[in-house]
Amino acid sequence: MNIVFLGPQGSGKGTQATLLAEKLGYFYFESGDFLRDLAKKDKRIDEIINTKGRLVEDNEMFSLIKAYFEEKSPLGDNTILDGYPRSV
Repeated sequence: MNIVFLGPQGSGKGTQATLLAEKLGYFYFESGDFLRDLAKKDKRIDEIINTKGRLVEDNEMFSLIKAYFEEKSPLGDNTILDGYPRSV
């Protein structure tokens, strides 16, 4: 089972998602942390999110996350997604 937490900043979704992931032993993915880490290595991503203050386009974000999950959680099961996806 996969669970998605969506909500505005400061609503407590990260706190609740982290607690639930720990309790259930699920893989926890937080999109903001993921992008901040990626921006440290990729100047283009850094420019998009930190300089321009924009969101990474959905199709690119999906590709980045897909590659990350193939490495970290290949089955994609038992995952808690915090802040992703951002659109239908």
